[in-house]
Amino acid sequence: MYKLVYFIHTYRYQHITLRRAFMAQSKRLSFMDFSAIISSFAVVTLHSAAGNFSFTNPSPSATLTIIIQIIFSFGVPMFFMQSGANVLNYRERYSTTTFFKKRLTKVVIPFLCWSVIAYVFLVLKTPTINWSIIDFLYRLVTDTILGPYWFFYNIIAFYLCVPFLSVLLNHLKHTQILYLLALSTAVNAVYLPFMRAINSPTLDYVNLFPAIGNYLEYFLIGWYIVHVGVSAKWKKRIYILSILSLVYELTATIISTYHYGYIVKPYYDISNLPAVIIMAALFLLLKENNNNFSKYELRLKFFSGLTFGIYLIHPYVIALLDKLLKVNSATIHILIFPILVYVISGLVVFLLHKIPYIKHVLP
Repeated sequence: MYKLVYFIHTYRYQHITLRRAFMAQSKRLSFMDFSAIISSFAVVTLHSAAGNFSFTNPSPSATLTIIIQIIFSFGVPMFFMQSGANVLNYRERYSTTTFFKKRLTKVVIPFLCWSVIAYVFLVLKTPTINWSIIDFLYRLVTDTILGPYWFFYNIIAFYLCVPFLSVLLNHLKHTQILYLLALSTAVNAVYLPFMRAINSPTLDYVNLFPAIGNYLEYFLIGWYIVHVGVSAKWKKRIYILSILSLVYELTATIISTYHYGYIVKPYYDISNLPAVIIMAALFLLLKENNNNFSKYELRLKFFSGLTFGIYLIHPYVIALLDKLLKVNSATIHILIFPILVYVISGLVVFLLHKIPYIKHVLP
């Protein structure tokens, strides 16, 4: 009898605890909206703050460009972590069929539509191109239409793996999840960068496995931080390692850039381990301050609703402003131009959302 009462009490306690956890998790995470806003701004900054500088001799403008390239490199990784946190638990909300329908309408169709628009601009800008449907399809599958759209290929490949990964995460024990996270990080952020450095043909075989594709660790890290959590001890370790990693990236990149005369990207490449540590720490820091962001929930929700459209149209805004303004001042191009591009892109998306049915191509 005692064992029966103990079992009922234990079961009731666990049920209430899980129910409370689910209710708490079902609340909107405002830090996700904030991270969407700053990640979209970071992407715009990387694409619009570049200047034509000589890196053979140190100068304030050139050094500032290097620092901006490193500091704002979190844009796409942050987007990947948000995606992992949002979709890897989709089975709690809807079916796999519904999941793919949502991804198709919200990501794939807009990407294809704006790729067509980008191809038209490319043809008009480059008369030597023999445009055709075959040429468009070739450029689409080889990612040679518009450079800033490169991350769509990674996100779509990730979506194809989500049904498998979500089942895996639901059935794995905590230690097994940590192993999967460590394995994906070791392969993508340590092994593959090393293989690239030595030009190893092994890369051709490793990339054949879609579930161990590039940047998988970011999706898993985002899901883990939001839905599992990190202990206080490991938070301190991650923050300390991230500071050391950032110092390493800045120092190594600046020194090597002025040595070789061009920006040496591998030291701060988002596929390398130091960057992964920094991005994880930033996402974790934002999550820990979710209550502070909740005060501005409605405003953050509104502005985050513009971010995907900003991703899609900002390359056109950059091209147009470059042609119209012809900014020669390095300081303006580095510090003011990104803000101008971001604000104009956001306003354009906001106005286009007022047009009926436009959200089908500009969500």
